[in-house]
Amino acid sequence: ILATIPSVQTARKQLSRVNIPPFRASIKDGYALKSIGGKGMKKVIGYISAGDAIVQTNLTIDECYKINTGAPVPQHADAIIQVEDTKLVSRKNDYESIVEILAEPSASLDIRSIGSDLRMSEEVFQYRFPLDACQRALLAAVGEKASVVKLKVAIISTGDELLHPYDTNAVADASSLEGKIFDSNTTMLVALV
Repeated sequence: ILATIPSVQTARKQLSRVNIPPFRASIKDGYALKSIGGKGMKKVIGYISAGDAIVQTNLTIDECYKINTGAPVPQHADAIIQVEDTKLVSRKNDYESIVEILAEPSASLDIRSIGSDLRMSEEVFQYRFPLDACQRALLAAVGEKASVVKLKVAIISTGDELLHPYDTNAVADASSLEGKIFDSNTTMLVALV
């Protein structure tokens, strides 16, 4: 017997309570710098990884920060030059110290602006229950928790002819298999639930 459990179809508007991204973020691995400095040699004055705090320190047009994808762009930088458009000139103590910028930088190059994906108070989506995986991910991205109702299901296969498929005693004794079958339905139903 098959039974369908009706799902509640309540529509609800979800607004974002955060900007995504919440800071200016680097789109590529490369170097954060001031675009007015143009191409040429730059001194690498620091390294910024995803998860680091926003660097507030000023930088000159001849300086840059090495930056990873997703990292916060320094407050005074306005462009990212991808690694492929640079040439390492020198290292100091295993760290890059001078790089040559080969491409002309422009303001906002390879920077995701604050709220470029989603702005605070913008509608994320109108959803109905139950939520699908994408809707759950979007809720998590804006700091919301999707309430999930976990159903408990009991599967009981009955019949005198059924043997548990993992019963090594039944498999070892061929005479015990007469008139019996292994219960494959329980295994299938557990996998489907």
